[in-house]
Amino acid sequence: MFGDSFVPLSANINVNNLIGTSMATFLDADLPVGGGMRRFKNEHARALPTDRVFFLYNHFHNALKFQTDNVSTTDSVDQFTFGFEKTSDDGQWSFELRMPFSGDADLSGDGVAVQSDGVGNLVGTLKRLLYSDSNFAAALGLAVVVPTGSDASVSFAGSSTRIDFENDATHLLPYIAVQSSPDENWFFHVFAQVDIAANENEVTLSGPGFTESDSLADQTLLYLDASAGYWWYRTTDDVALTGLASVVELHYTTTLNDADSAQLSGTFIGNFENRYDVLNLTAGVHSEWNGNTAIRVAVVVPLDRDERFFDSETQVSVIRRY
Repeated sequence: MFGDSFVPLSANINVNNLIGTSMATFLDADLPVGGGMRRFKNEHARALPTDRVFFLYNHFHNALKFQTDNVSTTDSVDQFTFGFEKTSDDGQWSFELRMPFSGDADLSGDGVAVQSDGVGNLVGTLKRLLYSDSNFAAALGLAVVVPTGSDASVSFAGSSTRIDFENDATHLLPYIAVQSSPDENWFFHVFAQVDIAANENEVTLSGPGFTESDSLADQTLLYLDASAGYWWYRTTDDVALTGLASVVELHYTTTLNDADSAQLSGTFIGNFENRYDVLNLTAGVHSEWNGNTAIRVAVVVPLDRDERFFDSETQVSVIRRY
């Protein structure tokens, strides 16, 4: 599974209630907490536990949105992820750890600025193989996203008033995964996963002589992902190119509850858009080298231009099995 993982934390803020009308009266922005995103999906994963190390690069084009009364702009996110997976109990279990990083985010205009560092959230995943034979495998897993990533802040030119969005929420993501290879050429993957925030994020409004705090809960999400691939070339040799396959995937993300909101000094902070349904298409090339190294390239495009998290995504990954 190549994947399509990017889900931002969006917020609408009534700026006029905070600092008056000399600047923007509203702010609509994707907040770059947790290194640009809060969520984790089963990117570059499969049902069968595997001993491996990997490096992933993702470019999300126009993934962060910033809009005020007079300014509308977007920014892209470049993310770099390092990780490993280790099996145990004769391949029945595996534990995976991955850590993402991205560039710092700095979006500004109309007297308002949104800033964040590029440290992502650490992800640990425990996987249990339920059944496997030469053509089929099914597994259950649980990913835990730990809030090690960066916070985000909103500041205002000429004012000491600021809003801080704390990266506090731990996410639990149980999933079921299936993979199948009915013949020597075709292979398929299916993932179904729920993303649940175990606690809320703190939002703090501070200014001259005052500080207020409230909580903001991430929405629960459902991910449904399906992948189909075809081997164009495979060899039993273990030198140079040993396999080449094309892959096509569909990724569906939907909200399972309404968006939360915070109220600070009469200012509404939340996601006006509330529910969303996002469908993305991934197309990629998977190549095998020396029998144990995979180099993969893919692009992701939203199929609905109104509901989307980015305009397009480019992926490059290197996976080494051992």
